[in-house]
Amino acid sequence: MEKLFDTLQCPEELEVGFAVFYLKDKANLWWATMRERQHELGFDWGRLKELIKDHFYPVPLQKAKKNEIM
Repeated sequence: MEKLFDTLQCPEELEVGFAVFYLKDKANLWWATMRERQHELGFDWGRLKELIKDHFYPVPLQKAKKNEIM
């Protein structure tokens, strides 16, 4: 997404809306329940990425993958 934002010179205030446009299936359903969070102070593309990562790539799985690499 960052590459697309850069290419299109997307203003920061539009990044979340632009990114969620591309969500599909389970991610799109998840966003429907999270949509109101976009109005929180400081909610931006970085925060959306964190929430997506935490939900769809939980910490135990992240740790397991990290241990595989090491």
